[in-house]
Amino acid sequence: MFKLYKKANHSDYGLIIAAVVLLLMFNLSFLYYVQNKQRDIERHHAQSLANNFSRILNEEMKNSLSLTTTLKEVILSHDGKVTNFNETSADLLKNSSAVRALQLAPAGKVTYIYPLKGNEAGKIDLLKDPVRAPLAKYAISHKTTVIQGPTTLKQGGKGLIIRTPIFIKKSSGASPSPLSRFRRFLPVLIKTSAPLATTTS
Repeated sequence: MFKLYKKANHSDYGLIIAAVVLLLMFNLSFLYYVQNKQRDIERHHAQSLANNFSRILNEEMKNSLSLTTTLKEVILSHDGKVTNFNETSADLLKNSSAVRALQLAPAGKVTYIYPLKGNEAGKIDLLKDPVRAPLAKYAISHKTTVIQGPTTLKQGGKGLIIRTPIFIKKSSGASPSPLSRFRRFLPVLIKTSAPLATTTS
């Protein structure tokens, strides 16, 4: 009888050990499943944030380029002369909550800024600034808009910079054919709710 009891105890121990092993395997499998699920949720959340940031940034860039085009056409319609810059800028900014400021840089020197308050440090010579000059000169020589950044802004913070050169047609004294000469840059600073502040110049 003692032998049977002892044998039964050994059998129970085996069942207990097997049950513990199975329970441990189940817990590990469940933990692995939960961790993978959590990683999937985090990846999905990160992807959603990235997509949302990209959408906001694209919209702000399009808005700033649209303002640049509009103001450029206004300047060209006045043969390159700057008239009522503040009034025109204020009117353009009414429908653009993302834009921080509009600027004009005759001969590469940022001279006109609206609004000026908080953007005073932006009055620089783009063609002499060591960080901005290379791309500014490239924009002029290739007659194209260039993008720079993220870079440190003179107004503070980081941002993207888009620079659009404006060329005014002038008649050469030796030839009646019009020549396009660089006259100014058209910077547009835009703000964003995303982590990256952006600006166009």
